[in-house]
Amino acid sequence: MACPDLLRKLMHSPFPTKPQTAEAGSTIEAHTNLGTDPGHLKGLSSALRWLYGFATIKPAVVQNYELAIRAFCAEKGIVYQSFWTLTANPQLLRSKSVVDLAESVGVTSALSALVSGLGNVSILNGTTNARHMEKDLKGLSKVAAWASMNE
Repeated sequence: MACPDLLRKLMHSPFPTKPQTAEAGSTIEAHTNLGTDPGHLKGLSSALRWLYGFATIKPAVVQNYELAIRAFCAEKGIVYQSFWTLTANPQLLRSKSVVDLAESVGVTSALSALVSGLGNVSILNGTTNARHMEKDLKGLSKVAAWASMNE
């Protein structure tokens, strides 16, 4: 059985020490085709600013939920992959704006669509349930269609 090629290498969290984290980052770089293949991306979840400073191959994607990291990613041309979009923001799920939009469009939650509308954001959907994923994707399409009609 052939092993599929890995397209993204992601360091999900820093190691206990900075030297260990730096070594892990260097190891990921060594297995990222020296940056010659744009399909092979290096990604980080944490410790972005510190690792970015010495990385030879800069990260192409960052998986995080922190608002402050988004501006850094935009400045450096890094795709921000929203992590814990719904889980970390229960107050936003219940906010009037999100609830009103969800009701207007007929979707369960409009928060993911609102986050994707920020631009240069990719949302990580953590479900393993195919029906749940399909419902989420249809919801994003519905909100996008609603937005284009209401510009």
